[in-house]
This record gives sequence, C-alpha cells and structure tokens, in this order.
Amino acid sequence: MFKERIRELRSKNNYTQDDLAKKLNISRQSISKWENGLSYPTRTSLNLICEVFNVHIQDIMDQDEVMLISIENNTHVKSIKKRSLVTSLLVTTTIGLLIIAGFLFNTRLNRLENEEDNQITNPLLGVIILDQVGLELYDSNDDTSLLSLLESKEYPYVYFHPDGGNSRWDNNKLFSMFTASSNISEVVEATVYIQYNLHQSIHVCHIYFDLVQEKMVLFARSTYTGFSTLEVKVDTIENARNDIVPQDISFNLKLSFIDSINSVELYQYNESYNLISSEFIDSEDVISLNSETLYFIIRETFEDINGDLYIKKTLVHPNDFTNFFFYEFKVFEDNVFADRYSAKINTYI
Repeated sequence: MFKERIRELRSKNNYTQDDLAKKLNISRQSISKWENGLSYPTRTSLNLICEVFNVHIQDIMDQDEVMLISIENNTHVKSIKKRSLVTSLLVTTTIGLLIIAGFLFNTRLNRLENEEDNQITNPLLGVIILDQVGLELYDSNDDTSLLSLLESKEYPYVYFHPDGGNSRWDNNKLFSMFTASSNISEVVEATVYIQYNLHQSIHVCHIYFDLVQEKMVLFARSTYTGFSTLEVKVDTIENARNDIVPQDISFNLKLSFIDSINSVELYQYNESYNLISSEFIDSEDVISLNSETLYFIIRETFEDINGDLYIKKTLVHPNDFTNFFFYEFKVFEDNVFADRYSAKINTYI
C-alpha cells in the first residue's frame, strides 16, 4: 500500500518527514497524513515522488489506489461530449462506477479518521508530578509555562526532549532512578518522595508533544491524596515511528508519601557488640568508620504531620558494601517534594 511504500522509501533514503516535505514543496503534516493512511498525494506530488525516488507509480501504489487518485485528479470527465447513445451509456456507467468508488473511498477515509481519533496521535514524552500550586502555574496558552516548571527544579519530572537526542533525567528530585535500555525501547523507573499530608493533592501529569501546534503540553492528569506508597505506570510512548521519538519509552514511578526527617544518628559497634561511638550526621558529611567497627546502625528521627516524633533504625554491615555507603537525606525545603542530599560513609576499614 502507498502509506507503507512511502514510509519505506523515505527511511531507505535517510529522509526525515521534513526533508521529504521540502523536496516536494509541501508541509510535513501532509507527509505524516500519507504515512498514516489519512490522505493521498495529488497527481503533481505523485509525479514528484516518482522523480525523487526514481520509481514508477505502479511501484508505490496498487491498482485500487491509482484509480482513487484518478478520481480526484481527472475532473475533465465532466466535460466529455455525448457523441452517440453508446458513448453516453458508457460515460454514464463510468461516472456511476466512479461515484461508487468515491463513496467507498470516503467511507474508508472516514473509518481511518475515526480509528485515529481513538488513538494517541500526540507522542508521550514523559511525566511531571505537581502539587496544586504547580498545576495552577501551568497555562496551556503560554508556550513557556511548562518549560518554566521544568527549569524551576521544584517538581519531579522525567522526559525525552523533542529538540535533541538526549533524555532529560537529571537534577529532577527523582530518587532511586535507573533506566533499562535496548535499541528499540527504554524503561525508566524512579521513586518520588512527597511530604505526607492527608489533605494534599498530588497531580501526575503526562507531557505530550502537540503535533499540530508543535509544542509540549500537559495532558491526562491523575490526582492522588493521602496514600503512603503508590505505584504509577505511565503509558508507553505510542507512534514511535514518528521522527520526534526514536524508540518506545515507558515510565514506571513510585510515589512515596513520608514524614519530614528531624535528625539522623550513626552508632558504631565492635565484634563484642559493644557501642564504640555515636554521632549526628548531616547532608554532605564524609565519615570514616572506626577500625574496630563490625556493623553500624543508622537511627532516623521523623516528625509526623501532628508534630510527634518517632524513630526508625537500619542495621548496616560494612562488608555488604564496597568502600562506601551513601545515606540519602530526603529534605523538604520550599515545596512538598524531597530534595536529594547524601552523607558518605567510608566502609573500607
């Protein structure tokens, strides 16, 4: 079929949709519609396609498609003069067949458009998590409002940038994040730590690329409140064939609602299980363990929403790690999403 052959020829010749559009002196959207089966080229464009790729019409269209193109372009049929009764009958029959073929073509086109309406046509680029304040800052009529949210570094986000070949995963308040990649797909997994508040609304917003307006937009918001831990699987990118996204990318996120931390202490113990030392640790500290330390305990003191304190303890054996153990501080500053800080504990004795 034409939509498959034109995409195949474009890819074989290393043309983007923009490249081919410039050669044919048409818009990129026209190329996109051809490759999605939503329209066919005019006779003029069809001839140019054959010249660009050095092919014949029969090489890129089947007989039915050639006939449909003829319906659109051969308007001179209406001006044929009646020369005889036989000729009139032939003309009438031909026009009738063309009307039927045109009706079938329009029916097929409408069906394709209806099917397209039920699919995601704008590719998903990523996800950003917003509180109510951040959500109100987004303005779909302002091209810069989404970029301002991303550049503020106040909200957790992860997305594939449409203007370049690099994914933007860094400096975004996402913890425990890793990606698993192959030649055709990429999976991003991460944890977002959010300050617990029973009445707080958190919005998971998808970042899409609007193909018509050619800009990033927010869409398909989901709202969560009062959970302790929540798994969120963002839809896999669809329409990966389009030039904006080179491969399938999916986003698997965990939203963890936690209390703010009040203090962190380090307790070191020897082989006799006796306490050697204890000290408070802070972000960006670098600590070396005592030479007699067999294991250590990290004691965290949290403060809940009511101002009450409670304690959690984590036992760590130095032999379980190579050289260094990093304790991550989840610090809430100007907003409800934790910033990333760490203390470095030298476990090599």
